[in-house]
Amino acid sequence: FQRHIKKSEGQKIPKVELQISIYGVKILDPKTKDVQHNCQLHRISFCADDKTDKRIFTFICKDSESNKHLCYVFDSEKCAEEITLTIGQAFDLAYKKFLESGGKDVETRKQIGGLQKRV
Repeated sequence: FQRHIKKSEGQKIPKVELQISIYGVKILDPKTKDVQHNCQLHRISFCADDKTDKRIFTFICKDSESNKHLCYVFDSEKCAEEITLTIGQAFDLAYKKFLESGGKDVETRKQIGGLQKRV
């Protein structure tokens, strides 16, 4: 909806680049590679692609600072289903790593995240 409003007003929709890993989804500026948002994987509660428009996908992430749920919606140049599947694979790999570490890896990341907030 926002895309249609911006388009009708003559505004350009900003392009972003996604970096998906077992730690989360980073939203980057495609030119500078600056991180605009960093959504930790364990904070993502929902991810889906639009079955009627193959370019649209979304995910919901709980913000660590405000503790609010944020919904990110993307209009992809590629098939959104592939991106959704990639995020699903990241969840699978993160869960396998969690099982292999006996849960220690997750606790270490939480401690590091807490220290980064304080700094």
